[in-house]
Amino acid sequence: MKHNYTFSKYMLKSFLTWFFVVLSGFSAVVFLFNLLELLRKTQAHKHVKLGKVLVVCFLRLPGILDQLIPFLILFSVMLMLWHFHRRSELVVARAAGFSIWGILSPLTIFIAFYSLLYLAVFNPIIASSEAAAEQLTNKVFGKAKNLLSISKSGLWLRDVREDEYAIIHAENIKNDNKILENVTIYTFNKEGDFISRMDSAQARILPGSWALKSVFLSESNDLMHSVGDQAWSTDLTLEKLQSSFDAPASISIWKLPSFIKVMENAGFSSTEHQLYFYTLITKPFLLISMLFLGGVVAFSVLRQRNNFSFVAIGISLGFALYLLHHVLHVLGASLKIPLMVSAWIPTIIVFLFSMALLIHFEEG
Repeated sequence: MKHNYTFSKYMLKSFLTWFFVVLSGFSAVVFLFNLLELLRKTQAHKHVKLGKVLVVCFLRLPGILDQLIPFLILFSVMLMLWHFHRRSELVVARAAGFSIWGILSPLTIFIAFYSLLYLAVFNPIIASSEAAAEQLTNKVFGKAKNLLSISKSGLWLRDVREDEYAIIHAENIKNDNKILENVTIYTFNKEGDFISRMDSAQARILPGSWALKSVFLSESNDLMHSVGDQAWSTDLTLEKLQSSFDAPASISIWKLPSFIKVMENAGFSSTEHQLYFYTLITKPFLLISMLFLGGVVAFSVLRQRNNFSFVAIGISLGFALYLLHHVLHVLGASLKIPLMVSAWIPTIIVFLFSMALLIHFEEG
């Protein structure tokens, strides 16, 4: 028992060492590329200071690394087992009676524990970092969202013009017909002084304007009076409203279900947010599958003592998995396949493939 505990502790320590090496390398590369991209954008915004750009880079970094974590685990396991192979430690472990499952089980338990911790703690922190990065980016580069918020009371929009701005409230939207129901439009000048209020039973979204039906108008302190149907000039479209929602990655897994429900009640499509939620649910299983896949590459290729094949296969598998995930994500987002299928298929493929080969290696 003590022998197994000592070996498991040694395996876990080695894995964490290599994981932090890989994590540090990827972090430096991601941060550098992100910094260069933001510096390129600042050429059109001379007022932006370097300090703000660095803060945005740091806030974005956790979210990007979160997307790369399956590949970090893959490469970490491969490098760890390659290091063991060079020092003949794998041979010693196998001679001492440790099976492939005995070698990988401490890492599996650790990743399962990490996955639970990720869903409970890390994901909300990463989501907050993503939201802060998005807000700071909009502030630094002068990008403002038209959509202020969405809640159980309906939609709240902000439409900024040259000499005035409007605050718009609508109870819900009929996505197929592009119609907003029970619309109220408050108009203010730049100083924030009230100009007018328009109430309409329906507003049809058209290119360049909204067709308001049965409008009641109030200007300054005047009483509401009917003005019939009106055309309200605006560049707000259904596509702009849809894209104005918070990115799925900026919402924690605990808030996503309620946010999705509110979006659907308001009449908007929640496909991207649902797909992201299902992806988060499958993440623990994907991480364990990537651990097994790293073991497959190491145990199969290292027998041939070909370092080039080891590196090439690892990179090829990483690229193939990324491509598979991207294709299935696009198919799911376009509703060509069910969202659950789009989220689960990559994990199931990797898991079954890895398990089959590991069993083959153990029995062979």
